[in-house]
Amino acid sequence: MEHKMSEYNNLYCTTQDYLVTGRKFSIFWNKSKTIAKTEINFDESLDKFYISDRYRSHQKKATSTTDLLYNFAKRIMLKYKYGLLEKSFSNFKVLDFGCGIGDFLIYTTSKNIFSVGVENNNLAFNICKSKNLKVYKNIEEVKENQFNAITLWHVLEHIENPAKLVSKIKHKIDKKGALIVALPNIQSFDSQVFKEHWAALDVPRHLWHFTSKGIIKLIEKEGFVFKTKKALLFDAYYISLLSSTNQGLMFPWIISALIGTISNLIGLITGNFSSNIYIFQKGD
Repeated sequence: MEHKMSEYNNLYCTTQDYLVTGRKFSIFWNKSKTIAKTEINFDESLDKFYISDRYRSHQKKATSTTDLLYNFAKRIMLKYKYGLLEKSFSNFKVLDFGCGIGDFLIYTTSKNIFSVGVENNNLAFNICKSKNLKVYKNIEEVKENQFNAITLWHVLEHIENPAKLVSKIKHKIDKKGALIVALPNIQSFDSQVFKEHWAALDVPRHLWHFTSKGIIKLIEKEGFVFKTKKALLFDAYYISLLSSTNQGLMFPWIISALIGTISNLIGLITGNFSSNIYIFQKGD
């Protein structure tokens, strides 16, 4: 995928970094790719945009009711994600790319699954190391090959060049293996309701904003075959809660329950859930 902003010339919206800096960023749309891109100077380090006690993917301890809700949903989803692998492979090796603080690695390891992680954020990497997890800073350091599955749980939207990464990790997957990607969906009902306040835009940490069509097209171009997608139903409620808070609405819990439910019901018809898991098989 090229980074030329000239290819992304239709303004989708201008929103702000609600987590750390409050800075505003514009998102531009590419109609042919059905993908949107955050306009940002790639010469600027993005590390500072992840330094926050409220960045839940790197959070060690819950400090609010929202954190508790997030952790509750996370525990359920860990079991669900593992189940997707267990259905396809009886004895497998998994590489979790962008493993954060290692929750999925801990879960799979507890099931006696050979599990390796890649995490380039220093804070998260050190937390993984403190948990004695097998984790590396980049994919080139991983010596093992022929993983049955490589997972990217809400990771690809953070990557500067998603296509290049997919091409790299393809060589680590065995010939019948799977690439499993979870992403927010910019065409979901809740995204259209909250628009520039939609929390899953999460600029500038989210560099890319995918539709189902866009992500399938991108990954199939790198030699994978799309097999199926699964809804992440909890995401509609959690993202709607954060979005309501971003917008400063009264009664955000009630609004999130309403919008999240409507979004999931519409998703059952259209397939456009707030977030989806996409499962690809390595092609010949």
